[in-house]
Amino acid sequence: MAENLQVRFWMDAYENPIKTREAGRKVYDTVPWCEIRVPGEVDTVMGPVAKMHPDPRNRFPMAWAQFQKDNTTEGLVGTPLKMVPWLERGDVETLLYSGVKTLEQLAGLSDGTLSNISGALGLRTKARDFIKAAQDAAPMEHLSEELAKRDLVIDGLKAQIAEILKAKATRGEEMPPEVEVRKKPGPKPKIKPIETQDQEH
Repeated sequence: MAENLQVRFWMDAYENPIKTREAGRKVYDTVPWCEIRVPGEVDTVMGPVAKMHPDPRNRFPMAWAQFQKDNTTEGLVGTPLKMVPWLERGDVETLLYSGVKTLEQLAGLSDGTLSNISGALGLRTKARDFIKAAQDAAPMEHLSEELAKRDLVIDGLKAQIAEILKAKATRGEEMPPEVEVRKKPGPKPKIKPIETQDQEH
């Protein structure tokens, strides 16, 4: 069956949710991807190799071995330049040509390296500001996520309670009466008799 399939391995970015959450911005790992296609058909099976079942490395060992032999791209961690929204395509191509592949690498460029890359000084400053702003916002974003999860739990509990009450009403069971909170009456005030002046004798 493998002979009738077109198989392609390559390196590409895959978002790392843990590192994204910590950094407050999207952070990616560069990992092997695989695409499996039946010749003549439009539909394909594609995804990170480690997430695919069955494992294409075992299913297509010859193609995987050839990929490992030809591939010289080391696994990178960070935000690929093509994922940075404010970078122009020309800037991305210039940086890639100079060996800069991630936003983190751009932010970490030394002063001596900047002179070799056109416009790199302004891009480095912008990259550093972008990373710092994301790090500062990360705690608030984490708090917002936790509050959103709490609200989902509360909404779920409310829905369950509503379903229980609806089921009871359908079966003809009495609905729980509304409880009215009333203050317990206190003791009646004592009436002190009015003292009258002694009558004149």
